[in-house]
Amino acid sequence: MFDRLEIDPRYHRTLDEIVYLEDIKWLTFDPEVIDNISELVSGLFLMHNRAKRIAIVADSEPGRSIARRFIRVMSRNPDIRVALFGEPLAALHFLGQTDPRLLEKSAPRLAETQRLL
Repeated sequence: MFDRLEIDPRYHRTLDEIVYLEDIKWLTFDPEVIDNISELVSGLFLMHNRAKRIAIVADSEPGRSIARRFIRVMSRNPDIRVALFGEPLAALHFLGQTDPRLLEKSAPRLAETQRLL
C-alpha cells in the first residue's frame, strides 16, 4: 500500500490527511497488529522528515479504539498532529479546510447535506 502511494504522482507526503474508520465492521482486532502498523506509518513519516496533520473520523467501535491506538503511537513524533473526530466536518476544520465539496467522494451524504444548508 505504501509503495503504491510513493509512486502516485498525485500524492505528496506533506499533504494533511483525513482517514475514515467509520465502516470498519471487525468484531475483534489484534491491538498488537494495530500498534505495529502504526509504528510502520510513524517510521515512514520520520524517515521522510514530514510534518503533517492527520484527522481520523470514527463515530463508533472498533474504529474509535483503533484510532486511539494509532494516535498514541503517532503522538511520539512532535511534527505530526493527529486527532479523532466523530464526524467529517470537524475533521476538515482541524485540517484547515471548510469546503464540504471535499467530502463528495468519501462522505457524499454529508457533503450534500452541507450544500443544502
